[in-house]
Amino acid sequence: MDDARTESRGWKSSLRAALLPALLATSLNALKPVHVDDAAYYFFASQAAAHPLDPLGFQILWYQAPQPAVEVVAPPVIPYWLAIGIHAFGPRPLLWKLWFFPFILLFAASLHWLLRRFARGIHGPLVWLILFSPAVLPGINLMLDLPSLAIYLFSICLFLHAEDRESFGLSLLAGLAAGLAIDTKYSALTAPALMVAIGVLRKRPVPGLLAAGIAGSIFVSWETILWARYGTSPFIHSVFHFPNTFPKSQLLVPAVVFVGGLAPGALLLGLLAMGARRAALGAAGGLFLLLLGVFGVIPERWADAPDEPLRAMFLLTGVGLLGMAVAVAWRLGGRRGGPAAPSVFPFSRTVDRVLALWFLLELAGSIAFSPFMAARRVLTLIVVVTILIARYAALTRRPGAGRGPLLAITAFSALLGLGYFLVDCEEATAQKEGVDRAVRWIGERNAGNRVWYAGHWGFQHYADREGLTPLVPGASSVRVGDWIVIPDPHVAQQNVSWKRPDVESAFQIELEDALPYRTLMNYYAGTTPILRRRGPRLSVQIYRARADFVPGRG
Repeated sequence: MDDARTESRGWKSSLRAALLPALLATSLNALKPVHVDDAAYYFFASQAAAHPLDPLGFQILWYQAPQPAVEVVAPPVIPYWLAIGIHAFGPRPLLWKLWFFPFILLFAASLHWLLRRFARGIHGPLVWLILFSPAVLPGINLMLDLPSLAIYLFSICLFLHAEDRESFGLSLLAGLAAGLAIDTKYSALTAPALMVAIGVLRKRPVPGLLAAGIAGSIFVSWETILWARYGTSPFIHSVFHFPNTFPKSQLLVPAVVFVGGLAPGALLLGLLAMGARRAALGAAGGLFLLLLGVFGVIPERWADAPDEPLRAMFLLTGVGLLGMAVAVAWRLGGRRGGPAAPSVFPFSRTVDRVLALWFLLELAGSIAFSPFMAARRVLTLIVVVTILIARYAALTRRPGAGRGPLLAITAFSALLGLGYFLVDCEEATAQKEGVDRAVRWIGERNAGNRVWYAGHWGFQHYADREGLTPLVPGASSVRVGDWIVIPDPHVAQQNVSWKRPDVESAFQIELEDALPYRTLMNYYAGTTPILRRRGPRLSVQIYRARADFVPGRG
């Protein structure tokens, strides 16, 4: 009973410690308009709100033409959760985003619990370091990634606690949580694998197998329900209808670049753990920020490929961080020469090996589950790498060492994350403003003609809200006098074409700001998390139809 009360107090302490950073991160996210895949999950949530027993029984325009929703990946947890928010709050995206606060709180609290367990003494600031890092803060939205990771981490907390108490009941709850994480995003399939590995390493394999069985049963049950209802499922469709057309090895370098661009704070933490002096840490962090600023404003005429210096810097940072993680995993995994400091909790060597194995599992999973590279594809890997390095930092920390360098590294990571967030917020705001300005301009000149548009993501959400009609190549019938609104290629969109005499250019909107970088679409699909911005943040072209026509596929 004493152990149970202690653990209960520990979880309550983690919730209290997570409350402020989670509230702040949620509030910042609520300021950002609907963005990127938010729009797709709004479609799924709207269907779930209107027809809860038929969640995929509709057509969605998310690529070139409307298609069955079952062909677009959207596991059930977030659509149903967002459906409750839509039902409760109506068409208010700000309140939808606040509705995601429990996920952000669960993520931060689980982080605090794990960091306190693995890196007691330095765990408090590290929650802020991770939550406000470039890997996490800009990616908080209505998408699947952070909620799935939050439930995933919580399931690991439950399972570790179950192992400590040798409780089959808690193992069952951990498996249930892992199953929910998988049904939030399929990449959480690594959670039951980790539970099995923990059970094997601690020579109690049955609880791990039991938890993995529960998680797998939840996943298979939902897929079976969808198969019976629709004849397929998003998971089955993605596996069998979208085979990889390139070797996974092509994702290795972009993955390293993303890790380097999103987690330099973890590298500084590793340097601190390895004994770097304050001056060296300050020089390394200052040089990173200086080069980031310089590469953003260097004239393009001075370099044939102005983004290559930035990509090279991220690559070097990523190689350093992952190389350091491999070295730490090797030392913590039981090799000679590991840290001699006493463990902060029992079974230290076993748990050190668990951390090393977790790192390797997520390193493989970030490639195996990724059809393309993006910040969200390495999110779990970055979190686990930071926990791994934090463990080493706690074990090698000198008694009486001050917290100044740790707080400075946390501030560095948060400052960088806020910068990425501001760039991403400008990207989202530009799509909303682009639609608003196009609608106002056309409204001053329109005589009842239809307004068509191409575009997905936030642009699609706000265009639909304003009553614009999406263009479908080969199907939409454009009439004389109709208007067509097309954003520039930075916004994903259906590819449409027409004969030049059929339309005339009427007006062009250009949206500018002072920030030199962009996150679209590279943060969400690319080879590096940010790139130099060339030209306006967003341009929107407005056309007027001069003849009746059906647009072709561009």
